[in-house]
Amino acid sequence: MIKVYVEIYSGNCYKIKLLMAMLGIEHEWVAADILAGGTHTEEFKQINPNSRIPMLEIENETFLCESNAILN
Repeated sequence: MIKVYVEIYSGNCYKIKLLMAMLGIEHEWVAADILAGGTHTEEFKQINPNSRIPMLEIENETFLCESNAILN
């Protein structure tokens, strides 16, 4: 299952949600509260050192950051 780490109010994250819905791609929406430091935890930084969202996770091993890269 594809996981998408997002902030629910982010326009860049919304673009990813729209694309997934339009293409019918099943995914899990994982909320990361950026205001509470959710992207600055050591656990998150291990998978995404730049601490930014959206981030796409495929099969627990492949991570893709930046909304435009994910859209492409």
